[in-house]
Amino acid sequence: MANNDHDDEGFLRKGDPYDLLHPFFKERLHLVRGQKTSPVLPDDFMKPAGHWTKPDNVLTFDQKIYGPYGEIPIRVYCLQNGTNSSWLMWMHGGGFIGGSIDQPEADAVCAELTSGTGVICVSPAYRLASCNGNHFPVALKEIMAVWEWIQHHASRNENCRFFVGGASAGANLAAGLCVALSERKIRRPDGLLSAYGVFHGPE
Repeated sequence: MANNDHDDEGFLRKGDPYDLLHPFFKERLHLVRGQKTSPVLPDDFMKPAGHWTKPDNVLTFDQKIYGPYGEIPIRVYCLQNGTNSSWLMWMHGGGFIGGSIDQPEADAVCAELTSGTGVICVSPAYRLASCNGNHFPVALKEIMAVWEWIQHHASRNENCRFFVGGASAGANLAAGLCVALSERKIRRPDGLLSAYGVFHGPE
């Protein structure tokens, strides 16, 4: 929220990324006074985070399900011990033309979410758009098929919860799925988890 009483720039080091914010956002945000900042500017956030090891309590298995355009590879994450009635379908990003279920944005995120919450995570390798085809709504129809597969295979106890989410273009697909499900007689998600989603609304 905006707080014009704070002199945010007064305690920032020279070159802090906050100085680069558009005035529209700077007018609506303020920093917590006294918050320590990193000695290194975060201009390398796209570099690999380093070696990552899958949590020991997570099992993964790959399989293929049948969709409207053929087989759809999926990766399922679950706990080694114990059961959980919650499911999350997570879509990777990549601008609709790149990315995969193997990239950290998908693989590491799903594994860590499963490890930390116990949720059963399903990561679909939806078809990517290209000059030769797979244009909208191919990816959306494929994740719809995966969502229906989850509904068919999930337990039916009263505590069962279903979530959908994704990063970047994957978040766009997740939001699109929520809209599409509102017009169909299929179970709707209990929540949407969006990470830096790409969206477009009416002007």
